Amino acid sequence: MPDPTDPGHLARLRVVGRAPVELRAVRRTHTIRLRHTDRRPVTGPAVGPDDLRAITAAVQAEGAWLHILRPDQLLDLAAAASHAQQAETADPAWQAELACWTGGTRPAGTGVPDDTIPLRAPQTTVPGRDFGHHGDLPVSTGHGRIAVYAVLYGPNDQSVDWLRAGEALSSAWLTAVELGVSVLPLSAAVEMAGTRQSMRRLAADLGHPYLVLRLGMLDTDDVGPPHAPRLPAQQRIDRPTPKASRPGRAEDDRPSGPKGGGRHDPASPPTPRRPVPARSPHVRTTPGRLGHLGVRVLAVHLVQTAVVAVWIAINVVAVLYRWDPYPFILLNLLFSTQAAYAAPLILLSQNRQADTDRVKAEHDYQVNQLALQYLIAWHRDTHGADCDCIRHAEPVVHGMLTALARDL
Repeated sequence: MPDPTDPGHLARLRVVGRAPVELRAVRRTHTIRLRHTDRRPVTGPAVGPDDLRAITAAVQAEGAWLHILRPDQLLDLAAAASHAQQAETADPAWQAELACWTGGTRPAGTGVPDDTIPLRAPQTTVPGRDFGHHGDLPVSTGHGRIAVYAVLYGPNDQSVDWLRAGEALSSAWLTAVELGVSVLPLSAAVEMAGTRQSMRRLAADLGHPYLVLRLGMLDTDDVGPPHAPRLPAQQRIDRPTPKASRPGRAEDDRPSGPKGGGRHDPASPPTPRRPVPARSPHVRTTPGRLGHLGVRVLAVHLVQTAVVAVWIAINVVAVLYRWDPYPFILLNLLFSTQAAYAAPLILLSQNRQADTDRVKAEHDYQVNQLALQYLIAWHRDTHGADCDCIRHAEPVVHGMLTALARDL
C-alpha cells in the first residue's frame, strides 16, 4: 500500500499522458455501467466451456487464478459457507456493520438497498449472503442447480495480492458481462480462518483463496434487478495538490473537505478485515515433552525391579563388595530422590495429556458441526430453504452446538 498508516488509501494513480482510444476500452467503459449483482437463482442455460475459458484467461491476465469447482465439491462449499454465515450471525459487531450497510433506499450511494436483496431465500445449493432481513427483489421458485461456482485465488496473501485479486475480479466480471454471464461474489466462506482453509483445499492447496464466484447465463428477456447505487468518483479519488503528488507527502498536505476529502467517513464502521489464521490452542512445550518422556522411562517397571533385585542380592550374598549392607540406606535414598523427581514430571505429563484431550474434543466438535452443515446443505438442496423441518430444527441444533462449545 502507498501509506501503511492509512489502510483506506489503496493506490496512487499518476496521469502521465494521453493514450490512443481503443475499441476494447470503449466497450469496457459501457460494460462498467451494465455490471451489477444478481442474487436470484440461476435458472437459464449452463455456462459454456468457451465462456469459462475466456473468464479464466481474464483472471490469469491480472496475475491471479480461477479454479472451476466440480459438482462433487459443491457440498464442501455449501457446508463451509453455511458454517461461516452462522458464525457471523452470532457476532454482534458483524451484525451491526451489516445493518449499517444494507437495507433502505441508500440515498448516499453506498451499501446494498432493499430492491437488490431477495424477497425470500433463493433455492440454491450454496447459500448466498444472509443480510438478516428480506428485501424487495422478487425471486422465482426455480432451483439454481445449473450455476457454476469458482474460487478466485492467488500465490500469496499480502495486501498487494488482495489488490491484484480485485483487479482480476474486475477484469473477469467485465468479461462475463460481455459474454452474457451473471457473476455473484460470495465472500462468507473466505472470511473465517477455518472455512478459508476448506476453500484452499478445494483449490488443491495451490494458493490462497480470495473470493468465491457464482457464474450463470443471463436471461435476455429479463431486465434483471436494479443496479445498486455507486459512489461518485470525487468520493473515491482524491486529487492531491502538486506538493502532495511528490513522494513523502506529509499528513497535512492532504486536501481538506467533507469526510476527509472524499475518504470514507471515520465514524462509519470499519471494513471487515481479512481473516487471520487462528493459532492452535495446543502448544507442545518443552517441559511437557520432557515430562511425558520421563513418565515413559519410569514406567519401565521390569528394568527397575531387575536393578533393585541385583542390588539387594549383591549386598546380601557378597563378602567383599557390599557397598550398601542391610538395611540398604543408600537404596532408600535413591528411591526418595526418584520420587522427588517423579512427582513434577507426572504433573507435567498429566497437564500435557489434558491439553491433548481438549484438542481432540474440540476437533471432534468441529467435525460433528461440519457433518451437520453437510446434512443441512444436502437437505436444502433436496427440499429447499423454506422447508419446515429446516426452519424448526436448525435453531435447536445450533443452540445445542453453542452450549457444547461453551462447555468446551
